[in-house]
Amino acid sequence: MEENIYYIVLSKFKELEKNYTVALTEASCDELYEELKKDFDKVADFQRKLFNEMNSKGYYKLKYSNKEEIKDLIDELNTKYDQIDV
Repeated sequence: MEENIYYIVLSKFKELEKNYTVALTEASCDELYEELKKDFDKVADFQRKLFNEMNSKGYYKLKYSNKEEIKDLIDELNTKYDQIDV
């Protein structure tokens, strides 16, 4: 039960972060941007703390990759990036 609550809250905070990102890119003036940025930072910090708490409780398992897997992923992303017609 506790684990489910953590996942729900984490999901909502991730969604909130995405919405703040959109709001920041659409901010019409510097003052609004700065206020939104302060709030975004608080949301992002809380989301990270929640993730770390979940990870420490074993609720959020991470897959650790070796250097070769990371290199392969970077190569794949670079290939996809190079294919984008900008």
